[in-house]
Amino acid sequence: MEAMTIDSLTSLFDEAQSDVERRVYALLLVLAYPDAMSAYTAMREKYLVNGNNATREGMVQGFAFLETPDVGQVLEAIEAEFKGQDIATLCRRGIDALSERGLIRESLGSFIAKIRALIPDNPQEALSLIEKYCDGNPDADALRALKCRALIATGKTAEAENLLANI
Repeated sequence: MEAMTIDSLTSLFDEAQSDVERRVYALLLVLAYPDAMSAYTAMREKYLVNGNNATREGMVQGFAFLETPDVGQVLEAIEAEFKGQDIATLCRRGIDALSERGLIRESLGSFIAKIRALIPDNPQEALSLIEKYCDGNPDADALRALKCRALIATGKTAEAENLLANI
């Protein structure tokens, strides 16, 4: 069996006859790079911008398997670039799963956007996520206003007032 190099995987991808093959080769291509940013930079135009959904899904799945420290940044970049599309939802699932497992730390900006969207529908879950994110995080102060909103939404106004008084 020949070695799976970036060049050989690119050739296999180019010869792929089905979306399943494209998904698999895109996933393997990501894994052929030493880190997520290198893969993203090299593959972005052909596979993300000009690729179909199966190719994009393969890339995101590859990033989730890659698990290098920069994976979170790349998944957040893809999520932002393809906002409102299925691939952004898949990126969000990857970010949440990798964060939950402690493999990545979601950026503060991405986390705040997620919490803002969550508070109206599930303030208790938002509070739980804020507590978990704040544990040992020096950027936790930026989340105090969102925590207050979540506390108020769950009916814990006295706790929210105490938090505001301490700010």
